[in-house]
Amino acid sequence: MRRETTPCPESEQGGRQDGWHLALLAAALIVGLGGRLLYSLNTTLWFDETFTGVIASQRSLPALIDWCLHELTGPAFYMPMWLWEKLAGNSDLALRLPNLLLSLATPLAVLRWGHRDARLRRWWAVFLLLWPPILPFAGEARSYPEIFALGVAQAALFLRLLERPTTGRASAWVIVSVLAILCHYWNAMPTLVQGLSFLALHRMRALKTWPALIFLLPLPVWARLHLPFVLGLTIGGSSGISGLPLAALLRDMPMYVLGTTANGVLVFAIVAASMAMAIRRDGWPRLRRPSPETALGLCGIGSIAMILVIACLRPGFSPRYMMGSMPSFLFGLALWARHSAPRDAKLPFLAAAILLASEVGVMGSILRHPESDARHSFELERPSAWIGERPVEHLVMFWDNPVGESSDALRLAEVGGFFLRRAGHRVDVSVARAPAGTDPNRAVLALTDPRRKSAILWFSNDDLPPGRTPRIETLDPRYECRAFSRGMIAVTACRWRR
Repeated sequence: MRRETTPCPESEQGGRQDGWHLALLAAALIVGLGGRLLYSLNTTLWFDETFTGVIASQRSLPALIDWCLHELTGPAFYMPMWLWEKLAGNSDLALRLPNLLLSLATPLAVLRWGHRDARLRRWWAVFLLLWPPILPFAGEARSYPEIFALGVAQAALFLRLLERPTTGRASAWVIVSVLAILCHYWNAMPTLVQGLSFLALHRMRALKTWPALIFLLPLPVWARLHLPFVLGLTIGGSSGISGLPLAALLRDMPMYVLGTTANGVLVFAIVAASMAMAIRRDGWPRLRRPSPETALGLCGIGSIAMILVIACLRPGFSPRYMMGSMPSFLFGLALWARHSAPRDAKLPFLAAAILLASEVGVMGSILRHPESDARHSFELERPSAWIGERPVEHLVMFWDNPVGESSDALRLAEVGGFFLRRAGHRVDVSVARAPAGTDPNRAVLALTDPRRKSAILWFSNDDLPPGRTPRIETLDPRYECRAFSRGMIAVTACRWRR
C-alpha cells in the first residue's frame, strides 16, 4: 500500500526562496560584473590615474619611495603597481587591468568562500555586486578596488578570529588590516573598531594573541615618515575640502553610504520597517553576547559613523574614503536579509531590487553620456595626443588650482609630460605659477621658448573668474589652441602653428 505524503510548507517556502535568490544572484552577477567591465571601457586615464602612471613608471626604487612619501595613497598600492608596470608596461589597459581583475574577483570569491552559510554568502555577494559606488572605481588605476578587496578579506578574517581566537588568525587579520591602512589612512577606522570589538568580546583570549602585533610594525615606521605630509594637506590651512556641515551629513548620508539619495532612503526605510516589524512580533531582543556575524555588521555601522563624525570635524573628506568600511556594512545588510527572508522575502528582495535598479541607472547614464562622470573630462591624455601630433621638445604646464599652486613643480612636471613621454617625445616641462591677482596668460607665455616652439597645457578643475581664462592665441598669434573642456573642467592645449 502506497504511503501518502504531505508537502512540507517550510520546504516549499525555502525552495521558492532559493529560486528567487538564485534569480536575483544571476541578475546581480550580470549587472555587477558587466558594470565593472563597461564603466571605464574605452575612456582615457583621468587626472588622478595619471599620477598612478607616473609613479608606477619610476625607474628606481628610491624614486618610487620618494614619490610615495609625497602622495596621499600609500605604498601598499603603488609598490605592487610599480612591479606590475615593469612586467606589463604603462599603457592605459596595463595600468587598469590589475584593479579590474581584482574588482571582478572579489564578489566571486565571497560567493565561493565568504561564509559557511551558503545563503548568507550569496546575500553578501549580491550586495557587494549591487553597491552602486563601486562602479566608477572598479576599472580605474587607483587604489580603491584594492581597498574594497582588502576590506572584504578583513571582514572575513575578523569573523574567523571572533569564532576562534588564535595567534595565527589574529596575525592574518593584522596583516590585511595594515595593508589596507597602507593604501589609505582612512582604513584605520574599520581596523580600530574591529580591534576594539575583538578585545571587548574575548578579553583575555584576545590578549593572548598579542604576538600578532609584530605585524603592525611597518605601519608606525611608514606613518612616521609619511603622515606629516598627509596631515599638511588635510588639517590647518589646507586648501582641500572643508569639514562636512552637519546639515549636509543628515541630508546626504544615503548618498554617501549607498551612492544614491532617493533609492538609498528607500533601502534604509525598508530595513528600518523590517526591524520594527520583527520587534513588534518578537519583542525587543535580549541583551546577550552578539554572534560573530552580528558583531561584524555592527562594526561596519560603527566605522562608517566614526568616519562621518571625523568628516564633520576635519577637512579633506570624500565619500570614497569609506570604501574600506563598506564590506562589513554590506555584510550587515546581508545578515539582515538572510534572517528576514525566511519569514517574509519581499522586503529583502525589494531592497536588493532597488540597488539593482540604481546600478542599471548608473550604467545606462554613463553609456549614453560618458561626460556625465566629470572625471572622464578631467584628463590630459587627449590634449597631450593633440599636442604630440607635431614634434614637441618643450611644454609649459599650468594647473590653475590652489592644490596645483602649492604642489611641487618637479612632480607636476612629471605628470604634465607623462603622455607625451609615453608616446616617445623627449620633452622638457616647465610649470607656470600665477597667484591670485596676476594674469596667468602672461605667466604662461613668459616660460615659452620660441626657439623650441613650446607647447602649452593649461587646465583647471575649479570655477574660475573670467580674468583667468586662456587668451594665448590673442596674445601670441603664433599659437593655435584647442579647448577640451566640459562643465567646470577646463582643459586647453596650445601648439605652434605650422
